[in-house]
Amino acid sequence: MLLYPVTKEVTFLSARTIIAGVIILFASIGLVSMLIGDPLALLQRIVIFAVIAGVIYFVFRKVMMGGGGHGKNKDQKAFLKAAKQSKKRYNHKKTTAAVKASAPNPFRKKSHRKKSQANLTVIEGKKIEKIEPLSKLDFFIWLDRIKY
Repeated sequence: MLLYPVTKEVTFLSARTIIAGVIILFASIGLVSMLIGDPLALLQRIVIFAVIAGVIYFVFRKVMMGGGGHGKNKDQKAFLKAAKQSKKRYNHKKTTAAVKASAPNPFRKKSHRKKSQANLTVIEGKKIEKIEPLSKLDFFIWLDRIKY
């Protein structure tokens, strides 16, 4: 006994699917016939296609990404610079800590101040403007609008 109704769905191939199948069939027949008849010409066409596609890709990338610098805008460059500085600082602290651990100095005065672990760098760019607080009069006007 079935608890849910059974519906019979018949899917028909759309015209787009049939056309795509015919194009793929003709392309495979042409590829096989060219491979059997003249494999060197097939290899030459593949290489020419790859070169043309590569040139189009690099021209498109250069034009669409804003020219030089791999398309990074000013803010992106500033962020990458800050990230690189942070990475250098972190690696430098790591190597100096390893050197200090290997050769402790008993005469050195120990510092009781803890250093902050946050390495923050200011990135120039657009800043959000501060919103001025509402005056008492504006607040009551706003409150009256909400009630009604």
